Amino acid sequence: MKSAAKNIQIASYDDLFKTDAERQADAQERVQSLLLDQLVPFPNHPFKVLDDDKMLETVESIRERGVLVPILVRPQNDGTFQIVSGHRRHHASLLAGKTEIPAIVRDMDDDTAILLKEQTHPNADGFAPMMLAGVTYAEKKEAGAALLSLCQNMLTPDPVQIGVYRGLTLELSFDSFSQEYRLAMIGQLRHTVTLGTDVFGNIQRMDNALDMLPVKEQTCREHLSDLQGQLKTARVEVQKPFPREEELKTKTARLEELNALLNMDNRAPVPEQEEKTKRKEELER
Repeated sequence: MKSAAKNIQIASYDDLFKTDAERQADAQERVQSLLLDQLVPFPNHPFKVLDDDKMLETVESIRERGVLVPILVRPQNDGTFQIVSGHRRHHASLLAGKTEIPAIVRDMDDDTAILLKEQTHPNADGFAPMMLAGVTYAEKKEAGAALLSLCQNMLTPDPVQIGVYRGLTLELSFDSFSQEYRLAMIGQLRHTVTLGTDVFGNIQRMDNALDMLPVKEQTCREHLSDLQGQLKTARVEVQKPFPREEELKTKTARLEELNALLNMDNRAPVPEQEEKTKRKEELER
């Protein structure tokens, strides 16, 4: 009886009065900001976290722009979160002096966590394994061929999720107007590339789109800074008095006088106007 009682879970007061939509929203994954000291590494993970030149570049990027791609973690019973993917980003954030990091929190068992850990471990040539249609491809050539096969066997132009790459959900669609296949890589935002017919070329396009994210972010920041500067200048200018305001008032008053005079000329008495009309008719005869 005691063991059975332990398995009974009582819903909280808030849970009892939540709507179905609220419960569904709670169940969905979303990016959260977690404290770095809440995170623990995955036991015996294969990721090489070295303080080399590449790590220094990552540290500098995070110091300037933050972590662009959230790490993947799973909650632990002691209140911490175990890193499934993102050990290098976690280490670089520590070196950059950050205290928090964006993360996707996902409940998963040990087998699923191990599988995801292996899927995100890059091989010798730097290619991170890609999952397509439930199959994980560790080699770039195999992944590229599988992606082309999915395009060829696509039965509808509507978007369909086909897998995961570098922690991003892959969504394949077909543009009927341009007759092109489009692949969207979905995280916090959507990053879309047009697919071609080359096995390696499509993978390179995907990597190029992701590698350009820091550049795009910097461009957006510069554009935002310019707009903020323009707005600040406009607010100052709008408070200044119009330098020729008195002249404008004088000319406006004169214009009103002229309009009044013109209106007076057009308002001739009715008998006088009728007399002019009769004279005109007589002359025309």
